[in-house]
Amino acid sequence: MKFKSYLIIILSCINSQIIDTIIISGNKRTNSQIILRELSHPISSKLDSVLLNKDINKLYNLGLFSEVDIYIENNIYKIDLIESFSIVPLPIIEHNEDDSKWTLGAAIVDINFLGKNQKIALGMTFTGDKIYFASLFNPWFFGNHGSLLMDLRNIDTYNIFYKKKINKIFSIIEIGSYYKEFHRFNFLIGNKKYKYYEDNTNYNFHEISFNYIYDKRDIYVDPTSGYLFNTNLIFSKNLNNKNDISKIYINFNYYMKINMPFCTVCVDPVLSYNIKTIFKYPSYDELPIFEYEYLGGEGFTRGYSSLPVNAPTDYIKNILEQSNIIYNSFEFQSTILKRKNYSRYNSSGFDFGIDGLFFVDLGLGSKEYFNFNFDNILIGYGFGFKFFMGSGLDNVSILFGYNPYGQTHVHMRDN
Repeated sequence: MKFKSYLIIILSCINSQIIDTIIISGNKRTNSQIILRELSHPISSKLDSVLLNKDINKLYNLGLFSEVDIYIENNIYKIDLIESFSIVPLPIIEHNEDDSKWTLGAAIVDINFLGKNQKIALGMTFTGDKIYFASLFNPWFFGNHGSLLMDLRNIDTYNIFYKKKINKIFSIIEIGSYYKEFHRFNFLIGNKKYKYYEDNTNYNFHEISFNYIYDKRDIYVDPTSGYLFNTNLIFSKNLNNKNDISKIYINFNYYMKINMPFCTVCVDPVLSYNIKTIFKYPSYDELPIFEYEYLGGEGFTRGYSSLPVNAPTDYIKNILEQSNIIYNSFEFQSTILKRKNYSRYNSSGFDFGIDGLFFVDLGLGSKEYFNFNFDNILIGYGFGFKFFMGSGLDNVSILFGYNPYGQTHVHMRDN
């Protein structure tokens, strides 16, 4: 929030001004109703600075604005906005760790379709894995935050672990809803098909899932306080007279601002903790290979390769591939380049920033659900940089991971 906002809030409280009007400026594309429906501060009431800050965070969390400022002036609740770029061309760049091949393509994403905070994405690749996808997400399709997601994907890829070419076709519909303010529920139905070209093996699943989210983070794109809990229950009915698959995903993130007066280079430091668990039924030997999990790499324990062939020892090689995971991560994050709007004329938003971070990861896997051997814990650690390139886009991180066996791995991920 700008200094002007703090000053006006103080003066307003002294004078006990009553808010009687809302004025929104800067929303050139975004429909005003999209903004108004997010506001918590009531009209015809005295200024409440807690609710004002809450409104700022909620508008940031729409992912549409690079700057949000709210203040009261002459009994008017003034909302000044700078919109982020809505239509974003994105490169698709993926690197195959096993054979050093690259997958290259492009996507076009509109994060504010029709000015109604809807997201539409289309993309394809030209080399490497053949990928085609289209998706549409409406966060307020019905009722109070009733959302709708439709997603179609066709992927020809190569399983680097078993050296098999596989085709995947996914089609899903997901409906979401809110309960009060912090509770969210998502229900998904879909179909997923897998085909291995070498032996013509086919899998065809009808899938249903239920996801519960409790979200008390302050800013979704870069939280400084609060926590996020979500659990996802998935049941996949196998239509090929093979094993049905049940999965439970549980994830918890906690963020806390910390005071470090002794550290002169630490700017807005945040300490975060993440625990993630995956449990699958049936056991490892009865699952198809695309359901296996890998303890190393950017998804779990950083500092290791996800490929067993690159494991530092034979013992580590044997425990990298699992079907059940318990993962813990600790991160310390500090600002290097403060995220702000870099638009030349301050009329459309291009926000950019860089944070530095240090991390310690602990990963534990098992081939049998609820049968973990704590002698199999992997420990990785390292540092990296997180790049913020737009309010409605994922962050991109470049991470340098190390393990106690002297290996170093560079990881890239979006989150």
